[in-house]
Amino acid sequence: FPSVPYILSEEQKSERIEIIVEIVLTVLVSVFVSRIIDKSERLRWRLYKLFQVEFRRLRLILVDLLPDDIAEKMIHDNMNFDVTSRRAVVLQLDICNFTAMSQTM
Repeated sequence: FPSVPYILSEEQKSERIEIIVEIVLTVLVSVFVSRIIDKSERLRWRLYKLFQVEFRRLRLILVDLLPDDIAEKMIHDNMNFDVTSRRAVVLQLDICNFTAMSQTM
């Protein structure tokens, strides 16, 4: 078969170029948006992991400083519990030369 050249008019050429440009721009925008979303998801995941670590640390501190039942209640009940006050006496004792004495023991 003899090849017949396919000739486009100037209007058809400009329409095709416009379509190609639209497609390229759409692809570029979608790639850009997907990268932004991916970065924000990674950041959200990292923050989630950081909060998990900090929550574990806070839990260990609470359990170390407070009685177990109060610490667990604070953690599980979002700190919604009745506040009670109690009288307490604190004895501060300073023994002379305690450091030197304890080093010889």
